[in-house]
Amino acid sequence: SFFLTSKDQEIQNIIEKTAEFVTKQGPQFEQQIRMREKDNPKFGFLFGREGYAYYQLRLQAYRQQMQMPSQPQQQNVISISQQQQIYQQLIQ
Repeated sequence: SFFLTSKDQEIQNIIEKTAEFVTKQGPQFEQQIRMREKDNPKFGFLFGREGYAYYQLRLQAYRQQMQMPSQPQQQNVISISQQQQIYQQLIQ
């Protein structure tokens, strides 16, 4: 594991979920999270702070996963209520 303490494990989980959802939903989803969580230190990785490099690695890994030929390419369009549900999962 990249992080060691329980607080760090929590941030690692947030980074993992955020990278996964941003990969699926696109950069505008990341922008929404940035606006909502700009004052939340747990999301500092979105602003180049602690965990940023790990976040970039996870984004890259999820993007590569999505491009694998075994998975059919499809456009993921979700409703605002679904976006809100995803967001609630991120901040839990």
